[in-house]
Amino acid sequence: MKTVSAIIITALFGLGACAQPGSQSYGRAGIAHGEKTIQILSDPPGARIEVDNDYIGTTPCSIQVRTNFEGNFFQSYHIRALPVGFGYTQEKYFYGSPDGYWKQTIPARIFFEMGLGPVTPQVDVNINE
Repeated sequence: MKTVSAIIITALFGLGACAQPGSQSYGRAGIAHGEKTIQILSDPPGARIEVDNDYIGTTPCSIQVRTNFEGNFFQSYHIRALPVGFGYTQEKYFYGSPDGYWKQTIPARIFFEMGLGPVTPQVDVNINE
């Protein structure tokens, strides 16, 4: 009886977890399903791009990200653009998970507007008027 139970459990949980050698598709076993390319652009061009604190290059450039079985991010990514002169550092966070808990769609391109400044509201606190 233990042998039959072990065979049934192996058959149930083993389905879909195998892949051909060299393939990027591994099913729902918590391993990356594939990759997608994201194009990174900035205005002005030449911003320094870092992904998870690793230097990637200057814009325009592209990165490969791993996808889960649903085509969303497999892992979380922190993308930072540093200006070439005037401007402010900008960051984008993308959350992912192997099991599909985070369902954040992978964009085809990311654009950084490096000339933007910090957002500050114009507040008039003059009470003598």
